Parts: sequence; structure tokens; C-alpha cells
Amino acid sequence: MKPRILLVGSSHYHELFYENEPSKEFLKKLDKLRNSLITYNATKICVEIDENQNGITDTVNWAKIHDNEFIERLNHLQSSHNNEDIYEVTLELNKPENIKFHEEIYGHMMLLGDNWNTSIPWLTSWYKRNMIMVNNITREIDNDSRVIMIVGAGHLYILKQLLESSGKFEVETFYEWEMNR
Repeated sequence: MKPRILLVGSSHYHELFYENEPSKEFLKKLDKLRNSLITYNATKICVEIDENQNGITDTVNWAKIHDNEFIERLNHLQSSHNNEDIYEVTLELNKPENIKFHEEIYGHMMLLGDNWNTSIPWLTSWYKRNMIMVNNITREIDNDSRVIMIVGAGHLYILKQLLESSGKFEVETFYEWEMNR
């Protein structure tokens, strides 16, 4: 038996509620999401803490001037997170096509800039951060573990790839789990 890991891609909710409190409707839908996750019977729950986004601003600023397609895709991505129904947003963010969309955003970001200094330093730290998350989370689990990892949805594709490529874990996204339970 391998440890099971449920990847739950989410919005960065601190961005949505930076200046105001969540509505009663949001909290009601949060209960629906919470009740769903309770049935996973997790032995551990890990939540991403995004301490520092330094460096991405330079990349986005460059794209605003030179790559309108990237900015349009980024705006589309951000607008999809602004929904009161956190359960439905979470389900949507974890669908295979949205995971692929996030992967393409990061692939596109790699190509931004007049030289590699525009985007590569930030992306390097971002990829490193994902590897550190996997290492930290998997270090203290055993074969009976059932772990929920709640992370920004953009991390899903790389975390799933890193975890699955080790051959040591059973990994599924929130969408896969919800559709199969």
C-alpha cells in the first residue's frame, strides 16, 4: 500500500479577502467544500503558505508591454477565481483542462522577456519551491497516510508530476477524487 495524496488546487484566498470579509454565501459554500474533504479521512492536512511573490511583478510588467496574449490569459485565469461558490471554483480549478491551462501559463512565462533575466529567476525559485513542498510533505508520512495538500491551483501540474514520478505515492486531484467517490 502506498501513501495517498489528494491535491486540492485553490485560489489564493488572501487576495480575495484582503480588504473585506467573506460573505455568508461564501462561508456556506466553504462548508460544502469542508464537508466533502472530511470524507477523505485525511491523516494529515498541508496548506501552502505563500510568503513571497517577489520577482513575478517584473515578468508581468514586461508582458503588459510586449505580450498581450499572456496578459489576456492571466486575466482570464484570475477572473475565474472570483466566484462566491468556493466548492464549484475548487472543482473547476482541479479539472484536467484547467491544470493544463496553468501548465501552459508557466510554459509561456518561461519565454517572456528580452533575455532570460526577465522570467527565469522567478520561475527557478517557483520550481524549487514546489520540490521543497514535496520533500517536506512526504518526509513524514507512512504507507497508511492519507494526505490533503491544499495549494494554489497553478502548482497542481508540477506537484502531481513530481509525486507520481517517484512511484511512491497514489496521487489524485480534488476533481478526480470527487468524480470517483
